[in-house]
Amino acid sequence: MKKQVKVVVVDDNEAVIRSVKDYFKDSEIISVIGGFTNGKDALNYLLQYPDQYDLLMLDLILTQFDGIRIIEELKNHNINKKIMVLQSEEFKLWEQVTLCLNQLIWK
Repeated sequence: MKKQVKVVVVDDNEAVIRSVKDYFKDSEIISVIGGFTNGKDALNYLLQYPDQYDLLMLDLILTQFDGIRIIEELKNHNINKKIMVLQSEEFKLWEQVTLCLNQLIWK
């Protein structure tokens, strides 16, 4: 049996978190183990339990800490996880976000 991928979803829209959980609820290979609606709570969990998750599904526009800051903090703590960026608004910012992410990755 394949290893189950453990996912944490961070999005300020609770409906997005519920949708992701519902979509994967019967999956044998993906388990959504947590969901957070603000960056501060998410970052606290991600830093405290880095061995508990494999993939981070992350909205970039959040309350308290934005997604870019979360990525920076994970990198500063040498926590290297796969990250899927969720973004449904502010598409005009995407070019700036891409530049920031590239700087974080290749720094």
